[in-house]
Amino acid sequence: MLLGLFSSLAGLLTEVKFSLNGAMFLIALSGIGSGIYAYLRETPTHLPPDEIFPEELLTKADLSLVVTSERKHQREANRLAASSYFGVAPLPAERYEQWLMVNPNILSCLFDASGSMVGYFDVFPFDKEFFDLFIEGLCGEAEIRREHILPSETARDTDRIYLGGVAVVNPQTTKGKRYASIIVWGILKYLQHYYCVPCNLELYAEAASPEGEVLLKRFGFREVSPAKQRKSSCALYSVTLSEEFVNVALSALRDWSPKCRLLWT
Repeated sequence: MLLGLFSSLAGLLTEVKFSLNGAMFLIALSGIGSGIYAYLRETPTHLPPDEIFPEELLTKADLSLVVTSERKHQREANRLAASSYFGVAPLPAERYEQWLMVNPNILSCLFDASGSMVGYFDVFPFDKEFFDLFIEGLCGEAEIRREHILPSETARDTDRIYLGGVAVVNPQTTKGKRYASIIVWGILKYLQHYYCVPCNLELYAEAASPEGEVLLKRFGFREVSPAKQRKSSCALYSVTLSEEFVNVALSALRDWSPKCRLLWT
């Protein structure tokens, strides 16, 4: 770029006569300048400020995690799921609305300061008969009907629950990674609020992506049903929500309470 700049100046200054040595000096100078510019552009950042101490952490809490049954939020979560899980058909919006009529505490959405939804997760309490079939792999999410969902009044007494979809917008970005951490932290807080965790409750989850499977294993989930034996073609994992599990999980995550408000119903 600098070499081109010097060449342009030389073309414009037609009245000035340069000696051979002067011309060589200008070319050498432009080459050095170009080298310095390229070095400054390509020097790696060793201490990325946004990763270590994001500027947004200096501000007050502007994120909120909300349990919601509103149609608008449900459809936004449905669209996010469709864009996040490639090759997996999203759940029909109308059917999901029926589930929320039975239990309005299934869906939790993460909102930013502008009110835009930037992430979600959902937790399902199934009745015993359907859960047995689900664990065996004979039924998948596509077979869930409203009669399989336990109402909020009795869900607290169940001994098994299913963690369905978990997704955030732009997960490859710095903000997206932060939203993902908040969502996982929020799941634990949700379970503490709605299901009295820690306890002997068993949490099930399908590995719908390679990254999800790695994360489940890191949190201590064990495989219950392999993918090849399941109608959904996704391996099923589970973990007991014991005091040890909750303590280890929370210690591995940042405490996001100063940044994110939890608005449970």
